Amino acid sequence: MTNAPESRKTHISRIFGTNKQGERLSDVYADMERTDIAKSKANMPGKLWSQGLQHRFRWCDDPNADDYAADGTPSREIEIIKLCDPESEEDVNDPEQWIPIKVIKAFRPRVETGTEDNGGSGMGRFLNATNEMLQSSREVEVRRVVRYETNYDDIIDAAAEANPGLLEYVIPSDDYQKDLTTKGDQGDYIEYEVPTYLKHKGNANEVMGLGGQTKLLNQYLIDESEAPEGKVVGANGLNPPYRLDPFQYIVNVNFGGLAVEFPDESYIELPQTVPPSKKLFMSIWFRAPAESLAAAKAEFAAWKDSGDDRPTFTGIVPISVFGSPRTGRKFDFVQRDVGTLPSITNYSWDTSSCGWVVTGDPTPSQPDEEPHLVFNDENRDIDPSYIGIDCSGDVPKLSVNIVLPSSNRATFEGSWSVIANSERPGSMGLYSSTVATDECSPPVNNHTPGDGSICDLEGHYGVLPFNEITVTLTYESNADVVMGYRPETFRTVPASDVGDVSFSEHLSDAARAGGQEVTPDEWHHLLLSLDLTRSCSTDGILGDADTIMTPDTEGSRTNSACRMWIAFDDVNLTRKALSCYWPSGYVDRNAILPVNGYYVAGDLTASTSTTTDDCFGNNVTLIETRQKPKFRYSPAAFAPGQVSFPAGSPFVAMDKHIEMGECQLFTDVTADTALENVRRAFITDKGTPAGLKKARDLFGKKPEVLVHGSSNWKKARNTGSLADPSDPEDGVAVGKIKTFKPNPKLGK
Repeated sequence: MTNAPESRKTHISRIFGTNKQGERLSDVYADMERTDIAKSKANMPGKLWSQGLQHRFRWCDDPNADDYAADGTPSREIEIIKLCDPESEEDVNDPEQWIPIKVIKAFRPRVETGTEDNGGSGMGRFLNATNEMLQSSREVEVRRVVRYETNYDDIIDAAAEANPGLLEYVIPSDDYQKDLTTKGDQGDYIEYEVPTYLKHKGNANEVMGLGGQTKLLNQYLIDESEAPEGKVVGANGLNPPYRLDPFQYIVNVNFGGLAVEFPDESYIELPQTVPPSKKLFMSIWFRAPAESLAAAKAEFAAWKDSGDDRPTFTGIVPISVFGSPRTGRKFDFVQRDVGTLPSITNYSWDTSSCGWVVTGDPTPSQPDEEPHLVFNDENRDIDPSYIGIDCSGDVPKLSVNIVLPSSNRATFEGSWSVIANSERPGSMGLYSSTVATDECSPPVNNHTPGDGSICDLEGHYGVLPFNEITVTLTYESNADVVMGYRPETFRTVPASDVGDVSFSEHLSDAARAGGQEVTPDEWHHLLLSLDLTRSCSTDGILGDADTIMTPDTEGSRTNSACRMWIAFDDVNLTRKALSCYWPSGYVDRNAILPVNGYYVAGDLTASTSTTTDDCFGNNVTLIETRQKPKFRYSPAAFAPGQVSFPAGSPFVAMDKHIEMGECQLFTDVTADTALENVRRAFITDKGTPAGLKKARDLFGKKPEVLVHGSSNWKKARNTGSLADPSDPEDGVAVGKIKTFKPNPKLGK
């Protein structure tokens, strides 16, 4: 209830907002305390007595009453003051959306004095034009009113949903209560003038042009409001702070519910496509119920045991999806000829002649085959670019997946060969032998005639000659990377596909970590910035058979990388907390590599050399030589394209119940989220959404994509710079999308 003095009777009228398209915005409103009866006492000049006055006001603002008039009381002259969000509107003098308040400029009173009705026919006027006139006509205090929830919110919401034409709703002041535990953030406020003295001049009987001053008992309005900051003012220093007539006051304000809930399999698609850019900055609020996270985890477990191709978004709760569906190429392991094996002659030791004899027929030369990766004619569906929650592991984690164009392929260098060398040329065969047990048995332990070596034949029969043979095996990739299998991708956590080669067993737990845990049933805020203007260049590890693999050293073989910034829940992330694809030890703590580039930087390529005896007095050296892998990639522009929340067609079956708050997306700009002023442009130090003007001031432009306010979420309406401000277009909205409370705030 209000705390108006006993001499004043009032009611509350909730006035709904509107916009330039003339739409009613039921989640934008001001609660106005309007005076029905005001009693006053006037001291008469030169007389020892005072005169009591009582003013009755007809507002005609109750749609359920017989005297309702949408345009206001006919006996008054009014003007419309457009109350708007002072920090979200680009121009407070010409706002995009506002709350229309009918302010009295002049009224024709009927004054009751005692038992007589001296209803006059004069016109009372208020001076509303300039500061100079304001200062001469009244004394005021500027106060700030912030949003509170009330006991009538659900009732009014139901009435507005039932009646699309409802513009205002009247509440008895004695019934109206604000919940003081639900104070809104400082970004949801209005500043206006509370008059304390009203100066006036009029005709009274024999005295012409009589001046007077009325004290208004408005201290309760001052006590229940806050001190102003005066950050935004309108033309001539007014509106804001808003100047009303002295018979109505702003007691509560809401510039839109910021949040909506998407039930299962509901989504929106924005009408405009976002053009490609090598720089991107995004702010988004989201909240995921525990049931949704559990459902995604269960889907992943069921797929993992199936042996089937992974359906897109299995194990993922989508938050926002960019672009069209994507595909990867399937491949087979097939045998192919990589060389020709020489003919094989088998020998055995003949004790009767005490020498080597040929056993059986020689095996003719034949092709040498090796497994080879070959793309077939089939494709498989893969995840598109998205922001989501990965539920495939022990805890749900934030997952950012940025997929580049399929035509934008990396290049890779590195193949290996096998070479067999001998001490001297000759002919060569592959041999098997049996060991005799009599006195003519071949010697053992090679190299000295007569020492008993099984290969000691040089002193008896000489050397069986052989030719040098070289067998070369050539691969598209020396690392376990299949170039062209899928588009190059920048990620924050490992892919949900089982067997992600970039996180094989030799990597440490720190390298596997990555990502930030998402707490269910609480609001979270993500700031994401991406810079793809740099190339990505990595080399593999070149060593030998004795090289010891050292994990977490990818940064020492990273020549250049792209950059990513993330602040999650107002905490800036770097290195492995930023992404598990940060090359460990790299100088840039915001560097990020695509999956293939990261793996190459951690892959060991070893050359080997082994020497064996061919049992005919020849040492055969087998050398396996591999080239060092080199990954080179110049990213193309990232194309967000069609933007949906959570996931649009054809992924709707994977959408889980989720709550969404405000989203802003800027292209062609980046910013370091380690800077507090960058974070404060989107999230206050109290963990609530900052005013939209702060982000525009930071980047010097409006976001290309802005979904702000529950009404715009429900209409799939982008009000960013890609939209036509004079005629914003609605996108695709599927399912029953509802306003959600509370508004975004970390931990709530």
